[in-house]
Amino acid sequence: MGYSYYLAGNFVKAEIQYKKAIDIDSQFKRAWLNLGLVYVRKGMYNKALQTLKQVMPIEHAYNDIGYFLILEGRYREAEYFIDRAIELSPSYFVKANVNLENLKLRMNKDIDLAYSNE
Repeated sequence: MGYSYYLAGNFVKAEIQYKKAIDIDSQFKRAWLNLGLVYVRKGMYNKALQTLKQVMPIEHAYNDIGYFLILEGRYREAEYFIDRAIELSPSYFVKANVNLENLKLRMNKDIDLAYSNE
C-alpha cells in the first residue's frame, strides 16, 4: 500500500504505511528503504539518513541518497551526499565515485543544453 501512495506522489500517506509495516516487522528491509526514499523526496535528508542507517552502513546511505537526488535532477545536493560517502569509506570509493562521475556528466549536459537554448 505504501508503494502505491509513493508512486502517486502522496508521500504523507506512504510514510504512514511504511511506518505501520515497520511497526509490524522491524526487520522489513524494503519498508525501511522505501521510508528513507520518502524522506529524500520530502527533502528530509537527516531523517532519510537515520532511516536508511537501520538497514545499511552510513556510507551506503549517503551514496544512495546522492544517487536518488541525481535521478531527481537535484545535482548540487547529490554532490554533497556522494562526496560524503567517499569521505566516510575509502573502500566504498569505487561505487560512490561512479555516481559522482555520472553526476558530473549530467551537470555538464544540462549546462550544454542551457547554452544551446540561448
